[in-house]
Amino acid sequence: MTDLLDFLTERDDHTQSWSRSDPLHAVLRPTAGDTYEVKLPDGAFHQVRLQRDHGAWTGTCDCKGFEYNDGPCAHLCALRRAYWTAEHQPSDPAGRDIYGTHVHVPVVEDDQHAQPEARADGGHDVVEHVERPADLRTEPRWTGR
Repeated sequence: MTDLLDFLTERDDHTQSWSRSDPLHAVLRPTAGDTYEVKLPDGAFHQVRLQRDHGAWTGTCDCKGFEYNDGPCAHLCALRRAYWTAEHQPSDPAGRDIYGTHVHVPVVEDDQHAQPEARADGGHDVVEHVERPADLRTEPRWTGR
């Protein structure tokens, strides 16, 4: 489960998480989808998930700061700040991961327009009618529905 994150409050209140989260001094390593490994200068790598869900920031981190405190941890803040930099100042190196690629955060806007293969049914159309088997001996559980 992901939590709703309020980065504006972190920034406006000049929290410790925000001040520690300079993306230029963080190591951002993409792993899969919306997950990054983030390492700050004074710590270890942590698994961080961040995405934009219908306008709201959601995410998680496996660090103790995220587990025990309200609001996003420094790792989430670093990833968010790197994403902002990539979007608004593309030439700034603070918006890039360790491979030199712009930091990307997935955006979920409208589930009905999602890729068909991402749908719960695997992108297949709903079957409205099932034909009765020609030989009921091969389908002993046929109910007629």
